[in-house]
Amino acid sequence: MAEIQQIGRVEIKGRKYPFFSDGTIGTMIRINDEAQPYLAYLARTFPKEFNRALRHVGWWLHKELKEACLQGGPPGHRWPALSLMQRGRWFENYKTETMREIVSDATGDERKALAKSLRRMRSLTPWPFGELVRAIGYKHEPEKQRVRIGWLSKAAARRGAELQKGFETAVTPKMRRFWWAADAPLAKETRILRTPARPLFEPMFRAKEREIHERIENRIRMYLKTAKRKLRFNWAALK
Repeated sequence: MAEIQQIGRVEIKGRKYPFFSDGTIGTMIRINDEAQPYLAYLARTFPKEFNRALRHVGWWLHKELKEACLQGGPPGHRWPALSLMQRGRWFENYKTETMREIVSDATGDERKALAKSLRRMRSLTPWPFGELVRAIGYKHEPEKQRVRIGWLSKAAARRGAELQKGFETAVTPKMRRFWWAADAPLAKETRILRTPARPLFEPMFRAKEREIHERIENRIRMYLKTAKRKLRFNWAALK
């Protein structure tokens, strides 16, 4: 698994978040002079407009990634279906019922903190990646003329990498008791719980690569046309 690194911070609606990325394919958009000579020309000739277009593409692509999670995979890729346990949200429901009992016995600040945790549990989702969808972000680096796709916390970055790669979890006696208490007992022969790979960033980048380039070109063209109209208007006003 690639190393996850913090790459500065990003600001969203007035709030700053740390930004994390592992640098794998699909997490960085930049122009290669040999592979995209025309886009490289636009970047050199219209750097301001090019960076504005890149920022737009970062915003658009991170929205597309979130939508892919809700749809069950990027275009052309269908993820394995969630298990009955995940679809039925038995794990979350069990935690919620247990937390509700704890909250009812708590008082003061402790009760408020526990109630907040309860609200977070209720917001868990039955689709792949769950609440991690909200932690997908992007970071524009204008000085390097590139945009990164990543996560808004280190925990989300680690979990996201695991879910994209897939993993196995050994079943322990404690785990068996937990699932039994959650009214979802594991079969006696079950020794390992397998979470299949659900790749997201790379297949999305492959599927959207041509559209990324088209969006950059179209945005630059739009910005230049807008600037030209403003110039004509200002020139006419001076006459």
